[in-house]
Amino acid sequence: MNEGDQGYRFRRGVTPGQPGLGLMGVTGADGPPDVPQSYTDRGDFRQELDFPFSAGRVKVMPYIWGRYTGYSDSPDGERVDRGLVGGGVRFNTQFWKIDETAQSDLFDIHRMRHIIEPEANFFTSVSNYDPSDLFIYDESVDKTFDVSGVQLALRQRWQTKRGGPGRERSVDVFTFNVEANLYANQPENSDRIPTDFRGLFFSSIPEASIPRNSINADASWRISDTTLLISDAQQNIDDWNLATASVGLIAQRDTRMMYYLGLRYIDDLNSAIGTISTNYELTRKYSIGVTQSYNFAETVDVFSSFAVQRRFDRFIMLFRVYNDSTTSENGFAFGIYPEGLGRGISSDALDSAFGKQR
Repeated sequence: MNEGDQGYRFRRGVTPGQPGLGLMGVTGADGPPDVPQSYTDRGDFRQELDFPFSAGRVKVMPYIWGRYTGYSDSPDGERVDRGLVGGGVRFNTQFWKIDETAQSDLFDIHRMRHIIEPEANFFTSVSNYDPSDLFIYDESVDKTFDVSGVQLALRQRWQTKRGGPGRERSVDVFTFNVEANLYANQPENSDRIPTDFRGLFFSSIPEASIPRNSINADASWRISDTTLLISDAQQNIDDWNLATASVGLIAQRDTRMMYYLGLRYIDDLNSAIGTISTNYELTRKYSIGVTQSYNFAETVDVFSSFAVQRRFDRFIMLFRVYNDSTTSENGFAFGIYPEGLGRGISSDALDSAFGKQR
């Protein structure tokens, strides 16, 4: 199919891009005269019902959900009414053991509490249309599959007491989580490219999970109240391939400076990307941030940015200059973030809302 058949917006000098980037909406604008200009209307509605209860020490939560997404147009040129329904059940419990003899002044360990949290999640779903029959505007809505699967997870925490006399508190000094994500009725390989990359399971929206069989693990070590070591790895078990792995250090020095050092390996890109990011508080109102990423495998720059943050009484304003070598893009962005909302208005969000292409 050509670009008009796929519903991409035409613009002189700009290639259509990929569906997953959300660049679709206007068909035929500024394009060939034989492609009429039209808009695609799309609406999405999702509801879920949960029935939590306890069976002894095990918490059980059966759930069912349904999703309707309507499209006024499709790659076949017809209206599509997509239905997606499914359900499942989650099991989890918790048990622990306390070791009062665990003591180390060097590692700031004063007794140890080991908490183990096993979890299992089973789900299934069915749909009347595949993502290949639809325009993909948002992957978590449109590129969802009617798969069945199970996640088996084991989450562990080691807690200790830290702080001076009268100020003792429990701290998660070490965590280690591992999960196996196994899927049945997986989509075709063409819908899972690259097939040897990581698989993911999202318990809050299982239909948006990435259906590759995988084993994922992550760990963290809180060395002190101001230093945290983190790592993760994802193993694809369809092709038995280490898809990605990373290690990083987050540290805060005095009350003004915080920095991050990280290294991530991505097999499909044959890359080892190192990142340095730091934030420094100049005054109570102004702070600056610098980020630099570099691919050591290919000895090329990846991403650079410099940001200035201004704190007001009830909101934060951010101005950022960046250069992204992977997409050959550079420019600036700004954002306004009211305190307490967790979200704000940014130039990137406005670009997305109005379908702006770079």
